[in-house]
Amino acid sequence: MPPVHPRDYLSVEDYLAGEQRYEYVEGKVYARAGASTNHNRIAGNLYALIWNHQRGKPCEPMTSNILVKTTAKRFRYPDLMVVCNDDPSQDTYVRESPILISTAKT
Repeated sequence: MPPVHPRDYLSVEDYLAGEQRYEYVEGKVYARAGASTNHNRIAGNLYALIWNHQRGKPCEPMTSNILVKTTAKRFRYPDLMVVCNDDPSQDTYVRESPILISTAKT
């Protein structure tokens, strides 16, 4: 997918201030594509299985509405992730090393 504005570069702070379902990769901003009903069904079923398995444990699954910081200059919306020991005071994005799960077609 091409960048939204291939010549525009943003700081991490500016990106987070105006974040609207875009992914940030080293100064370039990419629109996040919508997902199909089947894609959401698969992600939802995986979420339920993981949630049942992790109940009462320190890790928890999260859906694609949570932004994850994968490197100092990369922010993504994974389809599903499992987060353990993340800083609960950081509500903007996940910073620790989550387990990322993609339900994309191959």
